[in-house]
Amino acid sequence: MTVFIGNNLYLNRLAFYRGGLMLRSKCCYEWNRISRHLFTEPSSHLIHSRDSNIHYRNNLFNKSSIKWLHTSRSLHAKDPYSVLGIGRNATNDEIKRKFRELAKKYHPDLNPSPDAKQKMAEITSAYELLSDPQKRQLYDQTGMHSDGGGGFDPSGGFGAGFSGFGDSSFMFTDFAEMFSRMASGNGTGNAFTGSSRGDDIQTEITISFMEAVRGCHKNISIPARVSCGDCKGLGRQPGTSIDACRVCNGTGVQRMERGPIIIGVPCRTCSGTGQVIAHPCRACGGTGDRAQTKNVNLDIPAGVRHGMQMRIPNQGHVGVRGGKHGHLFVNINIQPHEFFKWIDDDIHVHVPISLKTCLLGGTVSVPTLDGPVDLAVTPTNQPFFIKTLKNRGPPKVDSRTNGNLIVHLELSLPHTLTARQKELVEEFDGDTKSKDEFIGKKWFKSSRY
Repeated sequence: MTVFIGNNLYLNRLAFYRGGLMLRSKCCYEWNRISRHLFTEPSSHLIHSRDSNIHYRNNLFNKSSIKWLHTSRSLHAKDPYSVLGIGRNATNDEIKRKFRELAKKYHPDLNPSPDAKQKMAEITSAYELLSDPQKRQLYDQTGMHSDGGGGFDPSGGFGAGFSGFGDSSFMFTDFAEMFSRMASGNGTGNAFTGSSRGDDIQTEITISFMEAVRGCHKNISIPARVSCGDCKGLGRQPGTSIDACRVCNGTGVQRMERGPIIIGVPCRTCSGTGQVIAHPCRACGGTGDRAQTKNVNLDIPAGVRHGMQMRIPNQGHVGVRGGKHGHLFVNINIQPHEFFKWIDDDIHVHVPISLKTCLLGGTVSVPTLDGPVDLAVTPTNQPFFIKTLKNRGPPKVDSRTNGNLIVHLELSLPHTLTARQKELVEEFDGDTKSKDEFIGKKWFKSSRY
């Protein structure tokens, strides 16, 4: 809940503030440390920013524990006109309009970019300077700014150092919009036009091993909210209009005055949208959408992995009252292959070889992604060894290269022997060194304690 007492902005303790929206701070304890700040009474949450980091503190019962919302002095090193993207002859209304636009874009709670906090601090600093006529004149004439004016008076609102926000209705509108959008969950709505981005859709698809290797085209059917055909997504009957809410004057926020205190709460009449539909569409009941199964074509790239997620923009649920569509996220499942196993960027395959090929060498037929190939095997006395076929593996999604095909060659022995085979084995064994002699002369000798 946002509260104004005079020109001071207060945020009462709401559940989502206490849940970690604002981080604790150990800086800026001094009373009257700097002129640009917001003040909170005891039992209220303090909004505080140092180099645009947001902090809070509970139960502020004495002045020594007060913290400030301020702007780093170093931020003034940048040209405020360049920061806001305006000309030097910009009017106050143009400055205010540009600040609102940039604040909505770079507010740290609405923009996940790591640079958003610093950018927001620069924007706030530039606005404070240019919205104050005296500071702006000084900067235009000398290129310098003044930090000396406008100390903070807890009983009298903000001094000149924060005079840019002297219009409490302007501050109220911006903060109410930001926090109402944050509370909506996706940060993409507009509480004052009634429009918001549609929800995302999550689904999954199962494809074969070779479809994943080569890529494929699939058509899937998904349940989705689509635009109502009768009202074209507007939520109203043809020939009628959507009126601004008379209770909140289209702001979506209703102000409750209790003497000098003004409390802002979501308007109950329009549910915070700022709009009222006098004649809702009979087909959709005023929501502007309806349930329908829609078909979506998927172009699955070659080399896609099991567990990867594809993002198809604007194929989610329809937006509310003209808002943008959500996105479609598709999780990829790949069926296992009879021979091949996909590990990292490579394909692994196990190929048995005979005793003759192992001892004398030869060729063996090896399955690959493009069909069988003959692989030359040199004589070896190892029952297991590996051959690598470079660039014969799957394509990599994020590059133009391919992985490798790793061939595991394994000696395969027969389960049963014929009489002739047994005779040959005996003859072969007779030409080699006796096992008993090896055990007696070497192993037992070396293992004596």
